[in-house]
Amino acid sequence: MFVKLILLTIKMEKYRLKITKKNFGNDEILATIPHRYPFLLLDQILVLIKNKYIKVIRLIKENDFFLVGHFPNYPVLPGIYIIEMMAQAGCFLLLKSQKKISSEDFYCLSSVERCSFRSFVFPKQKIFVEVFLKKKIL
Repeated sequence: MFVKLILLTIKMEKYRLKITKKNFGNDEILATIPHRYPFLLLDQILVLIKNKYIKVIRLIKENDFFLVGHFPNYPVLPGIYIIEMMAQAGCFLLLKSQKKISSEDFYCLSSVERCSFRSFVFPKQKIFVEVFLKKKIL
């Protein structure tokens, strides 16, 4: 399943950008964003283009805490966790795009507009999240 968060509109085809780095692992994710288990929802950063774009992946595991009771005998990933994955990916993108990261830097999701989910995400499925950064509002 693919999820896209577009923070205004940007077309990747317009840019011939050099990919900054591929495949950030768990250690790099933990060193960059403040989220921790059980709420760290990113497994790996697949593509990062500073100030522009990030693509991440998460394998939904059968024993993930958010699947317990949602729903018994038919576990489905709650949509709010897809939104949280987008927020964490966006946080990683913003922090890695800065020249200097301060311990006082803090990013959080402030609003979501026009969100809809068109399919279910089940255990043992991979979910890919893409975030396109169009404008920093700071």
